[in-house]
Amino acid sequence: MASKTFITEEQFWFTATTVGVNAFLLSCTLPICEWLIATVSVVMTTYCIYLILYRSAAHAGKLVKPKISENVDEKDKTWRHKAAETSMYLRTVFRHIPFVVCEASGSLFFVMLAGASCVGVIIRYVIS
Repeated sequence: MASKTFITEEQFWFTATTVGVNAFLLSCTLPICEWLIATVSVVMTTYCIYLILYRSAAHAGKLVKPKISENVDEKDKTWRHKAAETSMYLRTVFRHIPFVVCEASGSLFFVMLAGASCVGVIIRYVIS
């Protein structure tokens, strides 16, 4: 497992990249479909938040591999193994949200920053 410092640095860079791209989208004056810009922001921000929560859950030791993948080497896994793992990780990350909120850790700060930048893009291009 990666160290807490390494995980925090990863979370920082996920957030910094997302906020930077969302800031670019906010200042963008290209004649591009407004819904497309908002969709790109929402998809990217959602993935950023997933990665932040995933790293937090991994550090907390809450990630569990599904039974289908337990005794299979990484090189021998098929797409079905990876799909089962991803599904399990998504459920774990979703269940980890209350932990991050109650802990009020840096992970929560990163999630709020990324989310706020996405809300700014949505307000500019969809609501106004």
